[in-house]
Parts: sequence; structure tokens; C-alpha cells
Amino acid sequence: MTQKEKGICKKYSARDKDGYVHCNDCPLVVDRTGHMCRSNSHYDRKTKEWVSDEME
Repeated sequence: MTQKEKGICKKYSARDKDGYVHCNDCPLVVDRTGHMCRSNSHYDRKTKEWVSDEME
């Protein structure tokens, strides 16, 4: 993830005045139903799909 993408993620994941985050509005989201974005997943060129990063 680039510094620019980290800034975008920080902006949309910050809580608003009502306590909500706006991750679903973020341009880095690749799959809203699977809660996948460029900060928690990567593109697998072999399978040609986005894959969730495993928790370590």
C-alpha cells in the first residue's frame, strides 16, 4: 500500500461525529460485500482475483 493509499484509508476509516466509519465509500474498496479493500487484500495475478490477506 502506498503512502497516498494509506492517507485515503485513514481518512475514510476515521470515525465521524456520529461514531461511524465510511469504509464503504472509500475508493480503495474492491468488494463491499466481502469487506475487501487494498489495505486488507491483494490481487493474485494467477487466479485473477482479489484475495484477503491472512491474519498472522
